[in-house]
Amino acid sequence: MVLKPHHIHSEPFHTEISNMKNFVINLSANAFGVLIARHFVPGFSFQGDMLLLLEGAFILTLINYLLKPILKAILFPFILLSLGLFTIVINMLLLWIFTQIPLGVQIEGIYALLYATLLFGSINFVLHLLTIREDTHS
Repeated sequence: MVLKPHHIHSEPFHTEISNMKNFVINLSANAFGVLIARHFVPGFSFQGDMLLLLEGAFILTLINYLLKPILKAILFPFILLSLGLFTIVINMLLLWIFTQIPLGVQIEGIYALLYATLLFGSINFVLHLLTIREDTHS
């Protein structure tokens, strides 16, 4: 019987925790994004309580996890030619799809959609930076 170091057995568990942590970060960022966009993006509105906010954030996170990789793979040539800027269009499409589900979020106009998309992306970016910083200091 060969004994392996403890860290080898814990790698899949560590990966699952890391994936769960990223999902929770994205969920939090999306909920926070809805609250911030409601106040600072003209044309963006949210009508609902905290439970509806969390349901919406959960669904938006699922949309991003399920559809974004597929769209990025299909539209990779456009992403490459635009030096990555086409990902903003993909994110706008995903946010628009989210608004078609009756969860109290409405976006009126292309500029509101663009600003909300940039806001959500910025919040996600900052939260991920903060958690990476915490992970490297632990």
